[in-house]
Amino acid sequence: TTDDQITIADLTGVAVQDIQIAKAVFEALHKGT
Repeated sequence: TTDDQITIADLTGVAVQDIQIAKAVFEALHKGT
């Protein structure tokens, strides 16, 4: 359901950064472990 997230993020703008940051942090932690 990535499309839904993109739609919601597009409306708020801040959600875009929040999702991108959370995604980057999650991936970094996942790779670091």
